[in-house]
Amino acid sequence: MEPVLLVHGGAGDIRDSRVPDKIKGVKLAAKAGYKILKNGGTALDAVEAAVRIMEDDESMNAGRGSVLNLDGEVEMDASIMEGSTLSEIGGKDVENPGEVGTVGAVAIDSKGHLAAATSTGGINGKMVGRSSDTSLIGSGTYADDEIGAVSITGHGDSIIKFYLAHAILKDIEKGSEAQEATRSILEKMTEQLKNTVGAITISKTGEVGIGFTSKRMGWAYQKADTIFFGIEHDEVRSEKVVDE
Repeated sequence: MEPVLLVHGGAGDIRDSRVPDKIKGVKLAAKAGYKILKNGGTALDAVEAAVRIMEDDESMNAGRGSVLNLDGEVEMDASIMEGSTLSEIGGKDVENPGEVGTVGAVAIDSKGHLAAATSTGGINGKMVGRSSDTSLIGSGTYADDEIGAVSITGHGDSIIKFYLAHAILKDIEKGSEAQEATRSILEKMTEQLKNTVGAITISKTGEVGIGFTSKRMGWAYQKADTIFFGIEHDEVRSEKVVDE
């Protein structure tokens, strides 16, 4: 199996001034995660490493870039799931105040194992103790070696109601390609619930799906010596990766 790692830096009304930093951040995370896969590492290790890099990036709403809750604290949600046993690893953490969407990664390794990870700093001014879709397996994150892996970003309550990550994988299971399943399920949620969302998907065969109904969503993935990335609708840019 040709390994693939795909990341997103959050869907939303991303300001023009933030676009360069978002692109830089997702490219850095994608390269780091792919390097682990290329060296024989697991999908689980790769998505964890990619998300950690974005959590250290203050342009993202996760980790250091998290927004504050009503008490003026950073209260973060995260989840990691590996597809071979359907096991969840992750949880909730509270740190001192720090400043923006949700980040995530999905991967398939050389052995065909899948994993997904999602991390968020939540909604600015959210209620203390609120659990987001990010922490809920099936809503914000899902991975199953028999189908694929998904990480979601966007309007949390709508994602939870739609059980969105699982819904995308069930559509793939029924025969849809990863891109079509991602696009159609996101559009269906937005049409029905009137809120925006984004998602990244990898199928068990290594197909990639990228979609968002928001204004923008930064994303990137590497295959062989080429990295693909974008942030606008219908934008796919690429460049060769030079090993350091």
